[in-house]
Amino acid sequence: MISLARYTALLAKPALRSAIAASVLGRLPIGIAGLSILLLAQDATRSFGSAGAVAACYVAGLAAVAPVNGRLIDRYGPRPTLLGCALAFPSALAALVAALSTPAPPWLAFTLAAAAGASFPPITVCMRTFFKQQLKDDALLATAYSLESVLIELIFILGPVLVAIFVALASPAVAVLFAAACGCAGTLLFQNSRALRHWHIEPRSKANLLGPLAEPGFVPLLAVIVCYASAFGLVEIGTIAFATEANSPALAGVLLGIMSIGSAAGGLVYGSRSWRLPLTRQFPIMLGLMGNCRVNGRRQLRLP
Repeated sequence: MISLARYTALLAKPALRSAIAASVLGRLPIGIAGLSILLLAQDATRSFGSAGAVAACYVAGLAAVAPVNGRLIDRYGPRPTLLGCALAFPSALAALVAALSTPAPPWLAFTLAAAAGASFPPITVCMRTFFKQQLKDDALLATAYSLESVLIELIFILGPVLVAIFVALASPAVAVLFAAACGCAGTLLFQNSRALRHWHIEPRSKANLLGPLAEPGFVPLLAVIVCYASAFGLVEIGTIAFATEANSPALAGVLLGIMSIGSAAGGLVYGSRSWRLPLTRQFPIMLGLMGNCRVNGRRQLRLP
């Protein structure tokens, strides 16, 4: 059963509630940008291979620059990085829409997609770091992290549905531009929120070029995360291909949104109670269940 007592205690502070609301708006592109960029590129090139390459450049740019943004936030605080991203992210997406609407060379679309990913506002890492700084109760901190995962899933529910609406009523380009506007407005609101005024820069104990990569056990954990995160990207592309073959591209957003509903429900349950199993056992069990569900889902949908 789901108990909301911990969530109520977590959201008791108005400043925290306003920061969370702004973060949701600023992170709506998480559920919109990747899918809409893929559909935009597919519509422009008529090739899922080329569209997948453009979407991959977007994700690659995000992955490549995220560690740098993390270092900048650790050293100077979140405001300068968030402000820069609030301006660069929508500019790169608008330029990508313009490039794909004309017979531009493929490298230009790849470059702009990577630039959009590289400038994606790092709101999620700011929220999680803020929770760690402000919440000293481990149970409440676990609830905060669960709430974060639920919010992300809600974004993945709402985002694809919005993409489906935009594609059905307008075009993928409108969805990309909407993501750009949300990213800009939400990030500006978030970086000016009262909650971030309590941010404190923690002193560095030692300088290490590798950062967390030097910690024992971190690299194997990172490899596992890369593998299961890749599964999410493959499922997204496969779902879009399935919906396109069924002559209903807008269906992709609906299917991806439905997938996120289950994940959001699971996050609410997880954060509402304490669990006897340690995290070291919970994690592999959940990975196994997720893989089994995806295999069975593929058989039911008969995806290629």
